[in-house]
Amino acid sequence: MFFRNNTIEFKTKEELEVYKSAVAETLQSDFGVRWDLKTAKTDDDRAFAMALACLSEFDINLVCDDEKVQKYLNDLQTRGANKEFI
Repeated sequence: MFFRNNTIEFKTKEELEVYKSAVAETLQSDFGVRWDLKTAKTDDDRAFAMALACLSEFDINLVCDDEKVQKYLNDLQTRGANKEFI
């Protein structure tokens, strides 16, 4: 992961998943964001979308050269903006 010019750049999907898990765990344990074993994937996405929304308030973007990962990031931001996680 690199940070420069208000952009966080991920190199691989695996790298993104590590950060996504850490962010989700922090939001869930420290801030009480919902998490359940049955809905773990969606709950992790929700927590990560919240983090993306917070970063975007400071004009920080996440990017990846891998098209699938970039599509995932864009979709997650769109879903968050459409209030899908509320």
